[in-house]
Amino acid sequence: MTGPPQPRVLAGLLVLTATSGMVDVVGFLALGRVFCALTTGNVLFLGLALAGEPQLAVTTTGLALLAFVVGILTGNRLIDVVTARGGRWFRGAVGAEALLLLVGAALAWRLAAETTPQVGGRHLGVIALLATAMGVRAATTLKAAVPGYSTILVTTTLALLFREGHGTRTQRRNWALAVVSLGAGAAAGGLLLEVAVSLPIAVAAGCAAVVAVVCVPGREPAAGR
Repeated sequence: MTGPPQPRVLAGLLVLTATSGMVDVVGFLALGRVFCALTTGNVLFLGLALAGEPQLAVTTTGLALLAFVVGILTGNRLIDVVTARGGRWFRGAVGAEALLLLVGAALAWRLAAETTPQVGGRHLGVIALLATAMGVRAATTLKAAVPGYSTILVTTTLALLFREGHGTRTQRRNWALAVVSLGAGAAAGGLLLEVAVSLPIAVAAGCAAVVAVVCVPGREPAAGR
């Protein structure tokens, strides 16, 4: 996208950022201590697992990393195909993410939370689906190219927010909202997780579906990656 981001796009990115918090709460508290959105955390966890940390597993963290990469490749390919056909790539990519999350919620139906690395096959399947969805999300937000918005982590956002003299008042407000959104999503995910493992995933899927329908940019010119 070129030019200032449209308000509805910013609103959609904030919603997606909140759902990242929900997804990672599920991964960390119910799928054997793994991150599905915050992939840099999995790099650290994988290193610790290889070093013999008993609370972490190479299987879960390695799977999450691999699935995330697959999601990025899939998202990039989907965006290219939809763009070449003159379609709305943002709607297509976020819609694909919503579908993956919905399947993940279905697979997690009545799944017991597991905080140890000894997870079962269904847990691994949910990890793969969630991490793939977040990989598609990463490709989408990179294509959107809105400074300070990655929707899956807020490290760069915090750096921009606290860089003296950088950004307009509106930009700084939006960056602060992104940080708050991630934390609020994590809090909401924790509360929903007390009801069922599938519930925060289903809510995240619903949010993504709404964003795909409502927050589509008015113009979607090809943007460099």
